[in-house]
Amino acid sequence: MVVILANGKFPTHPIPLEIIRQSKTVICCDGAAEQLLGWGRYPDYITGDLDSVSRSTMNQFPRRLRRFPDQNWSDLYKTLRWCVDMNYQQVQILGATGDREDHTIGNLFIALDFAQQLKVELITDSGRFTGVSGDQNLPSFIGQQVSLFSADPKITITADRLKYNINSINLSTLYNGILNESMKENIKISLSHGSILVYQLFGGLK
Repeated sequence: MVVILANGKFPTHPIPLEIIRQSKTVICCDGAAEQLLGWGRYPDYITGDLDSVSRSTMNQFPRRLRRFPDQNWSDLYKTLRWCVDMNYQQVQILGATGDREDHTIGNLFIALDFAQQLKVELITDSGRFTGVSGDQNLPSFIGQQVSLFSADPKITITADRLKYNINSINLSTLYNGILNESMKENIKISLSHGSILVYQLFGGLK
């Protein structure tokens, strides 16, 4: 498991902060390295086009820099691509929201795009988005607020143990699967193909 810290709003919720504390590897997207240093931890890698990280930080960690200059892709996309090339299996993305709304939406779709290559979680100060492929059980708790997002209306979704179960349904829009609620301590999801994002609001889930 590695943590990717994007250059959005630095986390304040105890859950993502504890994830940073416990992680053995924190990869910072460009200027996120400055935020992590300000919080009191050194980055293990600094990735991206490196146009937002200070010269002093680059001089301090020259062997931890991974420069990807291609401007056709965002720093988060390039970092996830690098994680795939490095054979990382599971990533948790923090700091990907809370700043510009267009960046937030873009980062969510980037996470979804990699959900079949990596076990991906994008964690905010209010909850977590999990990339789901195939059949998967997600830990939950009774009463947890849950939303499902599919960018592909051809994916057939079955989701059990919810207040409003989804039985072999195609979500025709991005908002058809929102505002649901867990009725058990885990959620069972099955997909015909592809990947979706499942959002779970924090509460009793650690």
